[in-house]
Amino acid sequence: MTYEELLEELKSLESNADNRLQEAVVVWDMEQGEYHPTELLTIEESDGIMQAGQLLLGFGTSMEVR
Repeated sequence: MTYEELLEELKSLESNADNRLQEAVVVWDMEQGEYHPTELLTIEESDGIMQAGQLLLGFGTSMEVR
């Protein structure tokens, strides 16, 4: 999925009367068939691998960034 595709999907939700934009973001682990709530992380400074400003959606048992 690209950011453009994600934005288009979010725009389509915005026009719905059911307030879906207020719901938690959930990702689907296709391999495990499980659903997980997410947290958003924005990279503040480039580390040589990830660029500053990169957005990440994280999920799992530990959301701690090390």
